[in-house]
Amino acid sequence: MRRVLVLAASILAVAPAVATAEWLTLRTPHHQVAGDVSPKQLKDVALRLEQFRDVIATLNEATVRASDDASVIVLAFPDERSYRPFMPVASGQRVPVDGMFVSSPRGTYITINLDAAAGAYRSIYHEYSHLLLRNVFGAAPLWFNEGLAEYYSTLEVAGDGRRAVMGKPIESHIELLRERRLPLAKLLSITGASPEYIRDTPERHVLYAQSWAMVHHALHATPRRREALVSLAFKLAGGATPEQAVLESYGMPLADLEREVQAYMRREVYQATRFDFKDAVVTTVKGSPTAADAGEIEAWLGGVQMGIGRQEEGAVRLQNALKTRPDVVASLLRAPYQVQLSGRPALLAGMRMFLSTRNYAAIRGALTPMVKANPADHEVALILAEALLHLDDSDGARALLESILAGAAPEGHKRQARSLLTQAGDRRTP
Repeated sequence: MRRVLVLAASILAVAPAVATAEWLTLRTPHHQVAGDVSPKQLKDVALRLEQFRDVIATLNEATVRASDDASVIVLAFPDERSYRPFMPVASGQRVPVDGMFVSSPRGTYITINLDAAAGAYRSIYHEYSHLLLRNVFGAAPLWFNEGLAEYYSTLEVAGDGRRAVMGKPIESHIELLRERRLPLAKLLSITGASPEYIRDTPERHVLYAQSWAMVHHALHATPRRREALVSLAFKLAGGATPEQAVLESYGMPLADLEREVQAYMRREVYQATRFDFKDAVVTTVKGSPTAADAGEIEAWLGGVQMGIGRQEEGAVRLQNALKTRPDVVASLLRAPYQVQLSGRPALLAGMRMFLSTRNYAAIRGALTPMVKANPADHEVALILAEALLHLDDSDGARALLESILAGAAPEGHKRQARSLLTQAGDRRTP
């Protein structure tokens, strides 16, 4: 634990906590929105996301359910400098982004740098589409899900929420498709395990661009073929070959559809469509932002960091939040530790948090298999033994502690084991 505390102190020294005293928060029907931005900016973020959700639900016949996004927490930052600590890390390097959608067992977060404007919203709309439509098209092939999400990412809402524009050209996709394209049979066969998807290569970018064009063709070309597109997706998901699925859905051979879509991409006439929602209730956000609870904000920020490869920084924030909002921290740490606490410092810190919040059953479930796999991990065994004592499993705790004392454990671990053994003996005394 000393190593964890030293690490925490060093991180705090170079990366002080966000000035949460200036943060505001606003609860909407489907999101909790917070940010160190002005009340007007915060309300605009909240309205945009509520509008996007309502448009997607309307276009998909209200199949989006309230429970699908009830836990979404939106965190807005005023500029890149304040957003930098919440950019993801890959291979030890910060990945520059303008907005992110972080989904994990701890909850679902949307983070956004407001300086990036429309570019940040497009990436957020893309990922949010996946969440909203997972119960509608969750079984569909990868190209369909990614193409539809790219298409929805172009949404613009106007007319006080009564009008939406969808399908505007994505210039980066158009430029790429001038140079490279995938054979249609190959595009339709790509899965989440395909190298074209899991590797950061030009083909991965073509996959997104061409999937978007395939969806755009079905929804905007003449004749419109939305039903054929959806049918194609589900026939492929059901095991049909690309040739069979295209023939049954589009009524033409795959080669003919490929020529038609290729011609559509060459013309580069990607017209947008305006949707009027005259019969729908106009989306509004009631109420005004209020001062945020600093502990709650710190817990949410820690939750984001632990989900984007910055576990040590996230663990420090959660430890800080534990002082005033143990309830929020406990709610973020209910999921299996393997997912939410990757990295040893974060694991140990998280288990200590469980002790502080008396979540002993979670510790037993998380650490028992670890101790069985590696009995020599004394730090983990000590935490598990302490949890077992609180669960009135004195025999289980004694077995762990006696094993530590009988082995070549450091003196500090043995001293802690002897102290816990005394507690175990006291609990067995009538």
